[in-house]
Amino acid sequence: MENIKNKVYLFHEINTEILKSIQSISKNEPEAILTFDDGLYSNYLYLDELKKLPNKKIFFISLGILRDSDTEPNLTFIKCSEAHRQKDTSFYMSINEVNEIENLSPEYNCSVGLHGVDHIKCFLKGPLINKIHYPLIAGNKKYSGIKECSKIFKEEIDKMFIASDILLDKKTKYFAWPYNIESSFMHTIIVNKVRTLNIELKLFGRERLEYLPESKKEEE
Repeated sequence: MENIKNKVYLFHEINTEILKSIQSISKNEPEAILTFDDGLYSNYLYLDELKKLPNKKIFFISLGILRDSDTEPNLTFIKCSEAHRQKDTSFYMSINEVNEIENLSPEYNCSVGLHGVDHIKCFLKGPLINKIHYPLIAGNKKYSGIKECSKIFKEEIDKMFIASDILLDKKTKYFAWPYNIESSFMHTIIVNKVRTLNIELKLFGRERLEYLPESKKEEE
């Protein structure tokens, strides 16, 4: 696995305001890597504009929450957190659109990466864990120990590689942690899986700089 040396930015949904920020970053930092999480349809809606940027662009896709190819996309702008809450797949790309991105000419510098299957998370709980502020991890329920959480994350990673072999036209070389949060045992699980599969995989995580609109920055 390779280390990431260039500055990396993280985006989710895109509208005209966010696109301007992306274009500004690209103008000032053409070597930076631009990453887009979760496969929202707005990423595809602005694809022609993104293709014009010289930066490397990686679209991290959760394969289990994609829109059915026979369903029309919902063009209403929606924040990523709200799309997750509504569980409405019409706000996401279809697998055909994902593969279209992956199959673009190399001149556009666009790639697809893996981002789990169902974009799940959970909390470890317990007095010691709470004291040290243990991070979010994979799963959609609360588990009390590493053993249970390891099982959930391992199942998610196994499903992810099976789904990617079936759904994606090409093997990807990139992975980003759902919610951009990892732990040492999660890292160990995916490293061991990659070794078993004998593939190369670049991992993207906490080094990514997440885009926050000015309104959100003021709230914080």
